[in-house]
Amino acid sequence: MKTPFVILCQGHSGTTYLASLLDSHPDIACYGELFNDRSSRRSELSFRASDHEDPRAFFRDLVARTDALAVGFKLGAWGMRMHHPEAAEIVEEPGLHIIRLRRNPLAKLVSTRLSNVRSGKDGRRSYRQDPVRLDPKATMRSLRYLDYENRLLDGLAQGSPTVQLTYEELVADPTIEHVQRFLAVEPRPLHSPSSKRRPRPLPEMIVNWAELAAELRASGLERYLDEGAA
Repeated sequence: MKTPFVILCQGHSGTTYLASLLDSHPDIACYGELFNDRSSRRSELSFRASDHEDPRAFFRDLVARTDALAVGFKLGAWGMRMHHPEAAEIVEEPGLHIIRLRRNPLAKLVSTRLSNVRSGKDGRRSYRQDPVRLDPKATMRSLRYLDYENRLLDGLAQGSPTVQLTYEELVADPTIEHVQRFLAVEPRPLHSPSSKRRPRPLPEMIVNWAELAAELRASGLERYLDEGAA
């Protein structure tokens, strides 16, 4: 019997890294964001490119057509919000397994800033390593929204078999044997062309760390000063 699964996540949480690791297993097929029209517009496997109108029927068909013991994809909050809210219905599929991947929201904001830089004539994204400055007030608003979005994702995961995984755990142990066993496959060494992008601690990556830390403490969000807090 096959194990259908989704990686339920926010962006910049290590989703590409996790998906590529899982997809390297001979018995796992892990696709990208099939309900994000921007990232999947060139994919013939995307919901947008399919003949389906029902996301659950689309996923059932994908699982049936894929020759793997575990079949899944990235179900991102942004893609559901901006393109296909109906994709949330997939969590109602019988037997669905959920990998709930999360990351410290402050680290996510830094990662987003680092990647949102375009360079070169072809307009491709580059990933810079120099520290960034975060506006304290705007950061507070973003953190509160990410908190809200995380609660929505946690609500979607209720009622389904779920394994929790943080970005820090993923980077520390890319083999993630417990996730492989959760998907009912024999654990194997995994590999990925992706890697951890931000090698330095948050205080070294945020120019105005002291100012931002004071604002977080005053706003009751000091828990996110701990990089492991997700």
